[in-house]
Amino acid sequence: MKYKGIIGCLCLLMLVGCGTTKKEEPTQGQKGLYVGLDGKQTYSEAVKYFNSRVNYYFSEATDETSDTYNEYYKGQDHISLVSKALYKDADVTTLNYSIADGKDFHTLFMVDSQTYAYDVAHDYNETIDAMYPDLTKDENSELLSAERKDQNGQIELTLKVKRNQQYQENDSSEIVYFVSQLKISKDGYIVEDKVAYYTDDKFEEVTYEGLTTTYKDFNKKKSDDLQKEIDLMKSCDGMNDDEVKTELHLES
Repeated sequence: MKYKGIIGCLCLLMLVGCGTTKKEEPTQGQKGLYVGLDGKQTYSEAVKYFNSRVNYYFSEATDETSDTYNEYYKGQDHISLVSKALYKDADVTTLNYSIADGKDFHTLFMVDSQTYAYDVAHDYNETIDAMYPDLTKDENSELLSAERKDQNGQIELTLKVKRNQQYQENDSSEIVYFVSQLKISKDGYIVEDKVAYYTDDKFEEVTYEGLTTTYKDFNKKKSDDLQKEIDLMKSCDGMNDDEVKTELHLES
């Protein structure tokens, strides 16, 4: 299985989204914490709640070879994404740093073995449709089941998903099966998603432990703070690898 491609596609799903920017209030809010709902209903309402209430959040996704730090900003007419990713290969850690802001796509990339350069393209055509994507609205995914467990004031959801995984790099696809374990906080927000891939729809044999993503700092920044992130990226132009990672407070 093409696991790196799957991780890339999952990140793209988060980037492009599969929901709607229309505000949909859930049937239960913070006080009720989705009382009386089954697993699938809870998932649907939690996604609605997230997308209707969250204007900013920070996420961290990790696996054995990568650490990705994303910040999502909801503006007046689009959602922007600041992404900083560290990819580990033996003793080398590579930085991937980008900011998608409407038609503008800002990048910081290494032009040689030592120096980074800043660039921006003004014809970016990818869009982020929702702060949190909804699997039930993704035409390539099928939510097979959703089990709910209430524990210590939080809700844990176990989603079993079948997906027709698309690979843009070679225009191919394959059917994959994965389990997404979600945690919903006392405040009603999805705060963690742990993914594992299985061989088939029996979900008995794990083939790959995927990303564990945490979500936090809800609404702690405003859309105006996005310009500070762009200015920070610009300030890294001409720096070497250690200087950039120090400036961004990232560990090598």
